Amino acid sequence: MSQEFVGQLTLDLLFKHSKSEGYYPVLHCDDGNDYRVHTKSEFFKQESYLMNYIDKYVHVIGDLDDIRGHYRIIIDPEVVDSIYQIPSVEDSINEGFDGES
Repeated sequence: MSQEFVGQLTLDLLFKHSKSEGYYPVLHCDDGNDYRVHTKSEFFKQESYLMNYIDKYVHVIGDLDDIRGHYRIIIDPEVVDSIYQIPSVEDSINEGFDGES
């Protein structure tokens, strides 16, 4: 069942000192939870699809699973708007501030 998540997507070094060590896309959610993000479709290269959203504040729709004790969100890039950029809370505050006292 698909769920919605909101937060900043970054590339984080995970699984240090193991064969799986590497940089993975991780969504740092507003609720304090962090989830690795994985694309479902074999037709999309995960790295190129998600790289457009790295260091951006995003809305993600996907399925949450727990693989070997690590939660991840699986998104299907063929589903329209499975991930898209949105203004962060800080951006919204800054846009509303006109700098005048």
